[in-house]
Amino acid sequence: MALVVSQTCGVLRYAGRESDLRDLMLELDSSNRAELVKVSINTGSKLTISLAILAIISFVFFTSSCHFIESGENNTGVTMHPYYQQQKEKLTTDFSDLMELIDPLLRQHVDAATAQEISKDAHARYAVILEELPYIGGDDNWLTGNLINGAMAAAFYLPLKERGLSVDKAGRMFYEAVEQAMSEQLAKPAVRAHDAEAVQRIRDKERRFAAWTQKREYPYNWVAQYVDCAGTHYDYGRDWVECGIVKLHKRYGVEELSPYLCLMDCIVFRASGQGLHRTKTLAEGDDRCDFRINLSSREIHMEPFSDRKLREWGKCGSGCCGGCSGCTQ
Repeated sequence: MALVVSQTCGVLRYAGRESDLRDLMLELDSSNRAELVKVSINTGSKLTISLAILAIISFVFFTSSCHFIESGENNTGVTMHPYYQQQKEKLTTDFSDLMELIDPLLRQHVDAATAQEISKDAHARYAVILEELPYIGGDDNWLTGNLINGAMAAAFYLPLKERGLSVDKAGRMFYEAVEQAMSEQLAKPAVRAHDAEAVQRIRDKERRFAAWTQKREYPYNWVAQYVDCAGTHYDYGRDWVECGIVKLHKRYGVEELSPYLCLMDCIVFRASGQGLHRTKTLAEGDDRCDFRINLSSREIHMEPFSDRKLREWGKCGSGCCGGCSGCTQ
């Protein structure tokens, strides 16, 4: 493939295969010499990559003119992890299902033709992100699903960002699509009873899980600290001091989207029949996400950002979150 690199505008252009684009992305990311901000996949085989030039890229020597670099096949040695490879068809189908739920929401902001373009673009981006998605333990780590959701959100948001749609619109569409997907779980009885023995088993499991994350075996994993909540309204606490979604979104230059993913906890906890109290998040720049969990309640109290957004979107008054901070119910 041929690359044209411009020092002035910081844009690399090339015509070639999408697999070559993926290889270039991996090369840039692994070198830690440039931050990938966005990838625009246009019609045909022409693709444009806009980069924030943070340092001199090792394989390009900038001058006042443009240079042409020839590159062959993947030389990074990075391929899709076998865990994701085995589930590629399902993961792709899951993303398609998500985009089908988002489509009518998207058409409230753009015309039908643009919505189709965004969907096609999002699918192409998801394929690239999935190809290089970090492994954090697969089925042995329940957070793997969260990381995949973060990848889906990034793939959906990037085409919107390039077309000037706000992160707030994207975040709300993603929230409402997830809410719709989990409507059956949300309709189940609100309270689950847990006896003292069951609660203790869950606490012990949480302690072991937190200790495992602190080994930091996988760079894109979450890291948790167990919090003893004996004598309080909560059964246990979990402080996240590192977040896989925040790390992944930073990698793709969509950090502003991460707080909207935190909103999903309102849906997930209510669907699981659990209560959550949280006052801060890593996505908002705090030092931790302080989860305090009640296993037998759907009472939800969120940090200021989530609480404000849910009320702006009319979710609190509807009872969707089970009683957020400031809810009148």
